[in-house]
Amino acid sequence: MTKEELINLWSRDRNFSDKLIKAYFSVPKENFVHYRHHDDIHIEKQIPTHSDYCILKPTDMMLLLHNLDIKKDDKILEIGTGSGYMASIMSKLARRVISVEILEDIHNLAKENIKKIQRENIDLYIANGKNGYIPEFPYDKIISTVAFDEIPEIIINQLSENGIFICPLKDGLAVEMIKLTKNNNRISQESIGHFII
Repeated sequence: MTKEELINLWSRDRNFSDKLIKAYFSVPKENFVHYRHHDDIHIEKQIPTHSDYCILKPTDMMLLLHNLDIKKDDKILEIGTGSGYMASIMSKLARRVISVEILEDIHNLAKENIKKIQRENIDLYIANGKNGYIPEFPYDKIISTVAFDEIPEIIINQLSENGIFICPLKDGLAVEMIKLTKNNNRISQESIGHFII
């Protein structure tokens, strides 16, 4: 699939905003994946990074970011930095992105990747994101690529009013991505769908 075909698909069938599509393509994906996969960056499949982890399929990632509904003044917490690719896209849309990664070697790789594209509004920390990241809360938006057995109350408590938390819940070999929205200290919940992460 070409870049143009992805844009047509997202604009026609998914109704993703021009702002989101522009942010996605403004981050050079080849900086975040293994060089053997540079020709595959627009294909609808997961692609290995330099650390042998995988980046989500393009449409899956866009669907999550679409549901996160990022605003320009948002402060976002990402749980599971990985290659740093999704944090880099979000940094084009939000005021600030805080991303936590439990593995030091993955954290260091993401740091090098992000340095290449000179994003100044991303802060990376080595931490266990299963409890969120309390030193920087509250957050307008939280997104995790780390799966949970159940919805973590400790992370919901780090959301601002009207905040959104996208949380993967374990469901067999896949996960169900849940969108949680906080309004008047009440949490509404909806399913985005099942994903392989």
